[in-house]
Amino acid sequence: MKITLMRLTDLLDRLRSTYIFVPAVMMVLAFLLAHLITDLERMIPYSIFEVFWYFFHVSPGNLNGTLITFTTTELGVIGVVFSVTLVPLTLASSQYGTILLRAFLRDIRAQIVLGLFAASIIFNITTLLIISRPSFTVQIPVLSATVSTVFLVIDLCALLYFFHHVTTGLQASTIISRLGSELSQSIQKDNLPGTPAGGSAEILREREAVIIREGVPINSGYSGYVRSIDYEQLLKIAQKNNLMVSVACIAGDFIGPGDTLLVALPKSPYQGFSNDIRDCFIVGKYRTMLQDPELGITQLVNIVARSVRFFDPSIPVMVLNQLGVALQFSAERGNPSPFRQDSTGTLRMITKIRSFDQLMSASFDLIRYYTRDNTHIITLMLNTIGRIASHARSDEIRKTLLHHAMLIKEESVVKISSENDRQIIRQSYDTAVRAIGLPADALSS
Repeated sequence: MKITLMRLTDLLDRLRSTYIFVPAVMMVLAFLLAHLITDLERMIPYSIFEVFWYFFHVSPGNLNGTLITFTTTELGVIGVVFSVTLVPLTLASSQYGTILLRAFLRDIRAQIVLGLFAASIIFNITTLLIISRPSFTVQIPVLSATVSTVFLVIDLCALLYFFHHVTTGLQASTIISRLGSELSQSIQKDNLPGTPAGGSAEILREREAVIIREGVPINSGYSGYVRSIDYEQLLKIAQKNNLMVSVACIAGDFIGPGDTLLVALPKSPYQGFSNDIRDCFIVGKYRTMLQDPELGITQLVNIVARSVRFFDPSIPVMVLNQLGVALQFSAERGNPSPFRQDSTGTLRMITKIRSFDQLMSASFDLIRYYTRDNTHIITLMLNTIGRIASHARSDEIRKTLLHHAMLIKEESVVKISSENDRQIIRQSYDTAVRAIGLPADALSS
């Protein structure tokens, strides 16, 4: 398996979602720091420290007791703090769903706080073992005592910050804002390599049909969600071996053993070609937002679906605001071409794409269903579509926006009995149509 940029990115994303990596790195650094500090104490005369840390008059024996006290205190605090944290986390996850657990696991600040406590414990234990050696001849380990005390003070400050961070991090506004930011970044980075292939769409589709009909399929040997696809490497392989390939899946799809990943035409040119292709697909037990912005949309919409049970009208408002910002980036970009050519202008790769209509459907269909009798949310959805329309760069995108605006209006008129509320919705719909810039009958043309 080759180490590629895509695999390194996926590895960093996995490490970010664990409470092991950051604390482990900090523990290793603390271990090295303990050795460095004790070595410095052997090399630097005590008279230098006496000027600044004259209040430290501890022998190695006294320091042993101090380090043991610090260590047991830090162990007790870290156990209690993270155990108590699970209580509000469990209560909040019942309202927001498992997305909260994912956000908590990916929270780098919480990982650093845990790492600080773990690093302090490792520093104390390592220092304790070093100064207990007969070869350690420093009479007064001033520097070790100072650093250990500084670690304890830092841990106390981190503890106070952690309580503040948890209370703010469990609020709906913080969770939704983080998800929205990650979603917008995913949409902005979702770019295919190469340049769009020229020619008529009909001819390109005919070539795609030929590849699928006559090409050789490369099948998956495992099951799971497609986390990411190295399109750049696929394009290089196709160009190097004079191939045309059609990618049969997209990040976020679930595949099983024997499912087709890609179809290549002509036949595979060398032994091991299938393995090289499989290496371009990262499959795992869960989805990631690296190339799958629809995952972020689904998580935001799920928060809305759960909020309906708790009668919290502010959550749909915050979610729609974040979805509107993310979809503005998608509207500006437009639908990417699935046909990619190499530097010589030869068609090399055909991919599945996640269209703007798919993102709009994922964003609005379920919200429309769960809030179809809520005039305020319906009006906000239409206003959000109007804001997205100002970033549309093609009639194709505008028609998609008009289609969803019509769905919202038609369903709300059926579900809402108040004529006054219907009038409010119609006014919002007319405003959205004006922002879209297409006549209401444009979909029939």
